[in-house]
Amino acid sequence: MIQTLAPGHVNALFSLVDVVPGEDHSVIHQLFSFKVISWSMFPAILKGDVIEIEPADKIQIGDVVVFRQMGALVCHRVIGLKAAGDLYTSGDQAEGPGTPTPRRDVLGKVTTITRGSKRVPLDSLPELSAASFIRMKGDRLLMEIHQRLLSLVLRGVEFLKQIPWVRGPLAFALSKLVRVSVGVRAPIRSIQAYRFVPLRRSTLRNCSAAAWSPAGRTTDELILVAHLGRYPLGTFDPASGEVRLRRVAAGLGLEESLPAVFTGIHPFACSNRRMV
Repeated sequence: MIQTLAPGHVNALFSLVDVVPGEDHSVIHQLFSFKVISWSMFPAILKGDVIEIEPADKIQIGDVVVFRQMGALVCHRVIGLKAAGDLYTSGDQAEGPGTPTPRRDVLGKVTTITRGSKRVPLDSLPELSAASFIRMKGDRLLMEIHQRLLSLVLRGVEFLKQIPWVRGPLAFALSKLVRVSVGVRAPIRSIQAYRFVPLRRSTLRNCSAAAWSPAGRTTDELILVAHLGRYPLGTFDPASGEVRLRRVAAGLGLEESLPAVFTGIHPFACSNRRMV
């Protein structure tokens, strides 16, 4: 998988939500570079590589393409072509027949990779070093440990939520630990992207307009995200009044707290609210 980068700013805080409409995909290569955040294309492309794409007017088997898949951006290799022009794609680490990929979801074809300070064409990559192999193995091990620990914590919270006398203290602890960030829609043509700004003093019980003021922003340009560390728990869309929560956070007060936070920072807060 990959994340978008603002041109010239490797650490830009853009999170791509969606890309619309399909006929505008040709402009994407002019606006963004992309940073790879997984090892699915190892050893050709490493986690942390920055890739550049060009319009994919002609796609052949063996090309590496960037495409939209279930709300995310993915960088995989083309391993087959369908008669209607659609593709079969797969990561270099994967086995099997590949994933059917509609041609309309393809943003472009990878042409160049920046690794460290070196920018090289995709067909002229340097030989893989032992250090890169060790880094891949170590990073995957750490990711597996992290996922196992996170799974244990989530299951523990789900269990504790069922105990009536524990639910209150658990909700109070969550309100103190959760942080809130405001996503501000980036004015980038057809791309629905947000730059996330953490609210200062942004626990759910201590957030005010003084922390951050979205002056001049309408509700359809904003989104609120509640997160515990880097783990997102839920979002609030002010324009629709829609609250989306992960199951582990449901029933612990975020349903009311997120809209209340928005009311505190925006003078035209939406009072309509519905749960998803």
